[in-house]
Amino acid sequence: MYATNRAAMQYYESCLAEADGGKGMKYFRDRGISDEMIQTFHLGYCPVQSDVISAVKEQVKTMKYLFRKGEDVTFKSGKALHVDNGVGIVYKEKARFLDVYSERVMFPWLDAKGRVVGFAGRCLAAATKGIDRKYVNSPESMIFHKSEELYGLYQAIPAIREKDCVYVVEGYLDVISLYGIGIKNVVANSGTWLSSAQVQLLLKYTKNVVMTYDADNAGVKAIKKAQAEK
Repeated sequence: MYATNRAAMQYYESCLAEADGGKGMKYFRDRGISDEMIQTFHLGYCPVQSDVISAVKEQVKTMKYLFRKGEDVTFKSGKALHVDNGVGIVYKEKARFLDVYSERVMFPWLDAKGRVVGFAGRCLAAATKGIDRKYVNSPESMIFHKSEELYGLYQAIPAIREKDCVYVVEGYLDVISLYGIGIKNVVANSGTWLSSAQVQLLLKYTKNVVMTYDADNAGVKAIKKAQAEK
């Protein structure tokens, strides 16, 4: 499953670097994201005509982990597959296999060991009001539990240890933007509150946790809840 995710991440990275990735690159450029940050956080783009299956099969030699756990998949050959464990990158619609993240910019989640455990894909529309899902996240799986991971932790660990402090922000771009200007001891929970598992994860590296959520009602409530968890 880790290998499947890593192969997919590398495929999305390559798509961003190619001509077809222009829409994705424009999204990152409009937000001031440099090539260095794109490489550091392994940002990518999933085209409409995704060929992630071929990319994964080339490295992993199988596509059985590409689907969501519990799915039953039948191939053209008639072979049936029940997915015991999967990462949920591909789904079947009628006779076609489609990429869950089609036409989205990609934010891979790396765990503390640098393993690719999941993804978040953001739609490219500038205005997201009325859009069904601005972000599509990896489903819960054997290797990914969103409430137990922190986005950017792998990149931030050296700076957290050096500074003996970590800043917790709300979103992916908050992490990347701050990292890009030299504030590297920063992570995001990409939700509205810190879970006890995330707090315990941070406390492995520092006891100094600075919450920097938005100063709205949701942000204030999230900080209070996180303090209670700690």
